[in-house]
Amino acid sequence: MHRITLLAVSATVMSHVANADIVRSGSFPERYTGTWVADAGTAPDNPVIVLSAKMYFSSQATCSAVWVSQTASARGSIYSAHLQCLKLAEGGENKTMANLIIWPETVNRIAVGSEFTSLKIYHRCSATCESQRNNLVAGGVSDESQPHLVPKVGSNVGKCAQGC
Repeated sequence: MHRITLLAVSATVMSHVANADIVRSGSFPERYTGTWVADAGTAPDNPVIVLSAKMYFSSQATCSAVWVSQTASARGSIYSAHLQCLKLAEGGENKTMANLIIWPETVNRIAVGSEFTSLKIYHRCSATCESQRNNLVAGGVSDESQPHLVPKVGSNVGKCAQGC
């Protein structure tokens, strides 16, 4: 009887330990917010993405974070975001769900993609680029803005790549 009790207690404790490595929040970590440009080696067209606390902007879509999970790894935390997106090519008509992985290498270099097999390296943009991003956000596009306003940001974000 004591062995069964010990086994049940051990199983309960072990399951709580396994779940303690994942922390879920409603936003991206502040240290990774900003404007990022893809490394020429992983993406020849140098796409630009913008991360804010609760939003992800790219030339293809604008997305709001439903939740962001932080998982511990040997090289640091890995962030997995579940997003609700409007695809710009479709005129922002239909909402779709998407997943985004952010695997930081340093504060200024991250790997981003929808799957581990498709991660692309991004570098943080310069201060000039960041000021352009801040002007766009201050110009009426914020984390609380309506998604139909975001295509304007998506088209302007590409201009920022020249300064990164």
